[in-house]
Amino acid sequence: MTAGLAMMTIALALFTGIGAIFRGPEQPVPSFSHKTHVTVNKIDCLHCHAGTDKSQLAGFPAVATCVGCHLYLGRSRQKPGILKLFEYWEKKEPIPWLRVYYLPQFVQFKHKPHIRAGVTCQTCHGDVRNMAVAQMNQKITMGWCVQCHTNTQGKAKLAQAPKDCAICHH
Repeated sequence: MTAGLAMMTIALALFTGIGAIFRGPEQPVPSFSHKTHVTVNKIDCLHCHAGTDKSQLAGFPAVATCVGCHLYLGRSRQKPGILKLFEYWEKKEPIPWLRVYYLPQFVQFKHKPHIRAGVTCQTCHGDVRNMAVAQMNQKITMGWCVQCHTNTQGKAKLAQAPKDCAICHH
């Protein structure tokens, strides 16, 4: 293999790998669209991700939450995603949603204090309301978090953000 071909192969692997980091996983309910739910139907993030303002994890919507609305939307019952949703409902199985963001096990992140400080979902998760498929807005790193905790620029509540390592690492 020539050096040029080797470099092209490495570049392609890196490019594809980086793309995979930001591309969201294929979810178990086909064609689920955050854009449709959030922008078109005006559903607040906390309606589906209930408890996010009180717990560490954002959590996924229970099948009952989805069916609670879709039971009354007869016109869309024949769409593949809705049919799959009702399969989970009828089998009394939770939807095995796939996470988009992962943090190392030694990092503890709590949504509650961030929401109370006025940090919007979009700050970390990007413009989900315009994403058909949820995807990683950016890789969440310690440097990225520290930058937000130290760059407060007139945001009084963020100026009070803890900077003690033990807050996140324990």
